[in-house]
Amino acid sequence: MGWTHKEIVEKNVDVFAECYPDPDYRKRVAAFVARSNAHWEDFKTKTRDGRIIDTSWTRLQLSDGTSIGIGKDITQQKRAEQLGASYAALALGERYLSPEISKHAVANQYSGASVSSQLVELTPRQREVLKMIAKGHSTKDIARTLEISAKTVETHRAQLMERLQIFDVAGLVRFAIRTGLIKIDD
Repeated sequence: MGWTHKEIVEKNVDVFAECYPDPDYRKRVAAFVARSNAHWEDFKTKTRDGRIIDTSWTRLQLSDGTSIGIGKDITQQKRAEQLGASYAALALGERYLSPEISKHAVANQYSGASVSSQLVELTPRQREVLKMIAKGHSTKDIARTLEISAKTVETHRAQLMERLQIFDVAGLVRFAIRTGLIKIDD
């Protein structure tokens, strides 16, 4: 996830809390790990640099009675699955929304929150970073333009994704277009 063993020991880093900053989500992950028995489950995991990746975890019991947890990064696999599903839907003339966007849209419909109100909840700096991400600027470009560090840009990106519950750049771009933050021809 980005930390060295030395950093974890010397700085007493709670990697679990860092990877799952939301306490309720962290409890869900911990409960799964505690009860898991050779069954895999997928989770969104925050890395040290602030990226949100897809991971899959299980717990195995070894013959000597030792229990170990095994996790793997499945971000690319998830993207490929979503891409395949989107192509299939488009080939049939249907619309396609990623699972994250679908979940977000349904939650907003039932909560009464509009996409525009979510934009208003963002800080001015978060809106600025979101706009630049949506326009295709790199982290370095954003940092240089806004005169902040690349690490700060990554932190803003992670906070945006967490606040909006959108965990990929393509989703952030769609959100920026839907809210009018950018236009398609920008």
